[in-house]
Amino acid sequence: MTQADGPDGSSACGDPVMVRTYAARHGATIYELELTCVRETYPESRDDTNEAEPNTAQSETQPIRTLEGRKGPAYFVDISPPWRTRILVADPVGVDPRMQETTDKMDLALLRTILGTLKTFPIPKPAGVCIEDLQHRGVSIGVPPR
Repeated sequence: MTQADGPDGSSACGDPVMVRTYAARHGATIYELELTCVRETYPESRDDTNEAEPNTAQSETQPIRTLEGRKGPAYFVDISPPWRTRILVADPVGVDPRMQETTDKMDLALLRTILGTLKTFPIPKPAGVCIEDLQHRGVSIGVPPR
């Protein structure tokens, strides 16, 4: 999960540092993860105006990486039909160190109980074509010229 990028950097969560996997009562696979969050900032990229000369060379700077803490637990449930990968994300309030602190806290035991009741069921593949399928085939999707 990535925060909104800005003119001077972005933040993201990397590979999981903790993963627990368990099954819901009806067979859905639930993943409980804890992630390390990192912020990358580019100190010399503060100027987001269009006043720079078009031929001015941009200087390449190395990002400054700052650890922002651990996010978790976050929950992901595999709800995929055989023909498409799909997940359900449960990202409880108060588990992301990059977000503004709140006094609201999610009862994680209750959330795990709720997730444990999930049930997946077979659905037929739709007859149409998804935009995502066209993009994977290299088909360009755009607005026709006027």
